[in-house]
Amino acid sequence: MFKIMRKILFLSFLALMGYASISFVFSRIVHAAEQECGTYAPFATTLYAPPYDLLSGTSLLHIVCDGADKKIEVGSNDSNTIVYEHGWQYISGAWQPITFSGASRLGGDQSLPWFVGKATAPLSQVQSGANYVVAFTCSSTTGSWRCGCVDGACTKHLWQLQIFTFDTGGTDGGTGGDCSGGSGPIRGKDRVLPSGCVGEPYTYIITDCEGFGLGLGDDGTIAGTVFKNTPGLKMTGPTGRRRTLQGTPTEAGTFKLNIVGRQGTSSCGGQPTMTVSP
Repeated sequence: MFKIMRKILFLSFLALMGYASISFVFSRIVHAAEQECGTYAPFATTLYAPPYDLLSGTSLLHIVCDGADKKIEVGSNDSNTIVYEHGWQYISGAWQPITFSGASRLGGDQSLPWFVGKATAPLSQVQSGANYVVAFTCSSTTGSWRCGCVDGACTKHLWQLQIFTFDTGGTDGGTGGDCSGGSGPIRGKDRVLPSGCVGEPYTYIITDCEGFGLGLGDDGTIAGTVFKNTPGLKMTGPTGRRRTLQGTPTEAGTFKLNIVGRQGTSSCGGQPTMTVSP
């Protein structure tokens, strides 16, 4: 198994070195204490895998900001997830290595380059505007390891990309202000969407469902949970195989959205929370 993983990493490394300058669209996240400041990018390339598990929708690569300190967190608390001990950050036109640390090595073997569950590393160099970080994870949910997947078949094994930025007090090269939205998976009850602002256009591209039949359910109380979809937003598309939560928020507050999954695919949809500022 580990020989296969080493081969996968070698091939992924070649791809990483060969495609160092790629443009992505991303949304700005306001800098605040102990705040996740990573954001998902709409992937218009097959050179990288997304920073989340395509089967479960679990986010696997986070950037956490705390004042001037920033760190990368990779993996999850699930023991069926492992993290390769090295990653890369794109700095000044070149990929620089990152070394992660974690609580335990795979199988307790200190010679293996894999951490079980979650691994972290400080980010000592962060530039204004877009920052690029890649890591490599594997998950075992069906008795076999799935590593760096780009689709459900998982026939490709690529580095997983996260793009992040931070507030510099002005424009930082994003696609708008900190109210413009973003993209990423929608599955799960506790997912938090990027914040919006009243009167400012908002777009969130849903990346983990095909989208046909995906839509906003009714407001109200369902199984003890009170839902109120964000006023002014609606589901649009599909564009290709994805749909988009889009519009201009008309009311400030924190909302619990009722996103109904595609018929026959109960894993699609979710109950994310979204905050809209006045």
